[in-house]
Parts: sequence; C-alpha cells; structure tokens
Amino acid sequence: MPHNKKSVYAAFHLSGLNKFIISFISLSVAGLYLAAGLDLAKEGSHLNEGNEQTAAKAPLKHGLIYASLPRYKLFGDDSSDLAGLAERAKALSGPIKVASAADLHDKFSAAGFTLSDIRDGGDVPRVLLVQLPGDLSSLQSVKTKKSLFIRSMLPLVLQANERVRKDRLRLLKLMVRSGQLGEANRIWLLGLADRYDAMGPRKENVVDLKKVMAELKTRVDIVPPSLALAQGAEESGWGTSRFAIKGNAVFGQWTYKKGKGIVPEGRNEGATHEVRAFGELRDSIDAYLFNLNTHRAYKKFRSRRAQLRHGGDDVTGVELIKTLDRYSQRGAAYIGTIRTIMRVNSMGAFDRSRLSVASGEET
Repeated sequence: MPHNKKSVYAAFHLSGLNKFIISFISLSVAGLYLAAGLDLAKEGSHLNEGNEQTAAKAPLKHGLIYASLPRYKLFGDDSSDLAGLAERAKALSGPIKVASAADLHDKFSAAGFTLSDIRDGGDVPRVLLVQLPGDLSSLQSVKTKKSLFIRSMLPLVLQANERVRKDRLRLLKLMVRSGQLGEANRIWLLGLADRYDAMGPRKENVVDLKKVMAELKTRVDIVPPSLALAQGAEESGWGTSRFAIKGNAVFGQWTYKKGKGIVPEGRNEGATHEVRAFGELRDSIDAYLFNLNTHRAYKKFRSRRAQLRHGGDDVTGVELIKTLDRYSQRGAAYIGTIRTIMRVNSMGAFDRSRLSVASGEET
C-alpha cells in the first residue's frame, strides 16, 4: 500500500457487511435464531492445548452475522438503526485516509470501535493501519492517546497471532499423523523448522522429524495481546517515540546492519547498533513475535507457555511477563513496569478478544 506523506492509511476489511444488512432485513427471524447461537461459536475460539486439534477440524459457524462490528451492535438494544449500519458499512469500505490522530479517533468512533465494547466481548475489526499518526504526542488527553494506540495495535497483534495459529494448527494435525506425513507435508515442516530455527543438531544431514515437530510445538505459538500491547506501549511511549513514528519500530528491536534502522540519539562511541525500522506496523509486530518465538534469550518464555498449554491453562500476558527478565537491561524492574501497564489499562481482557471473521471466510 503506498504511503502519503501527510496521511496514514488504514484498511478496514468489512466485505460481507452489506450482504448481512440485506439478509438481516429479509431474514429477521433467522437472525434472532443465529444471535442465540453466537456464544456457541465463541467456544473454542481461544485455543488451549486440549482443544487446538478440535478447532482445526471444526471451524467457527454463523459467519454470516460476523461483520466487523461487534455482535451486540447488531443484536443489542441499539441495533435497530439499519440505515445507520449501512452508512457505517459504506464509510468503512476500502482504505481510509487518516490525516491526524484526531481524524483517526473520529474514524474509530464512527465505526463503533471502542475499547469498552471489546472488553465486553465484541469482535475486533480487521483494521490494517500502516503507520501511526505522527501527532499522537500532541493530544492533550492521555486517555485518548492510549486508547488510539491500543485500537491501532490490537487488530494487528490479533492478525499476526492468527497467522501463527494457522501454522500451529497444521503442525498439530501433522503430529497426530506421525509417520504418514507425505512428501508435501514433509517439505512444509522442514521449511517451517528452518524459518523458526528449530532444526537442531543433525548427524550426517539426517533430520529427526519427531524432534523437530516437538521443538516447533514450543515455538510456533501466539503471544498474548496484553503482553504485546504493554511492551509496545513501554518501548514506544504509546506510539509517540521517534522510532515508532519514523520507522514503525514499536518494540525497540536492535539491528547491527548499517542503514537498516534508526541511529539512537546519544549512542555510545564505538557502538554500531540501530533501532530496526520497518515498512509497516504489521512488520514490526511480526518481527516481535518471531523474536520471542526463536531467540535463545526467551527460551524460558517458550517453556512456560508450553507448560500452560499442556496443563490446559490460558496463555496470558500476566503469566508470561514473569519470564521476560532478559528482554530489558532493567530486568525485574522492567517486568514490574509491564505488569503495571497491563493492570492500570485493563489489558488482560484483550487476551480473550478475537477478530471479526475475515472477508470471504467460509464458516
């Protein structure tokens, strides 16, 4: 997507909403029936070790009513204004230019995208924000600035997790099949192992696929949204840092490749590191997930996450932050800061949030 120097582009993927509105008018009785079944669709959407394979075999139902607006916006007390829904659908179709933080706030508000809705269980719209507004720091309201940052980042974090989860579900299905993988699946597995640096030591170039799959199982997994949001907020000053604005660098990752990042002000003499820059926000998030899932410094993080999976417990930010003492030179103090950010901003609820159904997705 091309960049405009004065604008930030966001893509809201809402195809299917217009179809829904037409269907809703003509099939109101059916709509009430489906509304009653929505909570059934929610079951199994958050994958624990015990239900990942089940989720792979049984995709979510009732996708007809899953547009990008929260469910209760369609079936709650304020859902009778069908003309208003149509207008919102039209306003959010296709890429949206955002000239400033205030403009982005207005767009989110017009779409009915609020954090209170999400915390109450509403679906998160598939917003694709390429770059944060450059004037976030100029907002007088700290609450508004934080809300804009979270609403910009949460859909991107969920979409990054969605891509990882897709690979994980395929991996788990192949682990069940064991020796009956087939050539295509073997090639896919080796490619995934190479990408996640999970090949391990080899004798005479022989790969033990069972060991590879076991290692991949610990690496190919999601990062709780609350953790990603809190770390991004801390590392980027809620999206206002020079690195975030100029290089979409939300998580402060370093690179030693000259010219691939932004040189920190006051860098020590002789130091060569730069803060890695990215073309889009989602690239920064993908790199953050990959870093936690592969770097040797975060083995404790991956091990604890695997333990939670094995025990059937929820994978949460408040639990996994305990393992990230090596993420910052501040160590335990850094962990305390992230915990505080998650608690004060009620981010734990976002670990249970989910995206609206993708455009064209079969349900």
